[in-house]
Amino acid sequence: MKRWAFNIAGVSFFILAAICWAGDLDPLTCAIRSLSGAGAIYVIVLIASKLAINMIVSDVMRQSRGHEVKDQEH
Repeated sequence: MKRWAFNIAGVSFFILAAICWAGDLDPLTCAIRSLSGAGAIYVIVLIASKLAINMIVSDVMRQSRGHEVKDQEH
């Protein structure tokens, strides 16, 4: 998941830099804003992916427990 987050953050860095550059801002301002935006997106993607994986794993475990209970009843 870290690789995906890094790739998404990298792409977002260039998108943010292009938007900032199109707004005729100073290059240093564009770099700082793009870097901070990419860092924020990296953290958001990491947290979202961990939450999604935890939800999937807990759902699968809940379903497997349900099958074990049904198997024990028969």
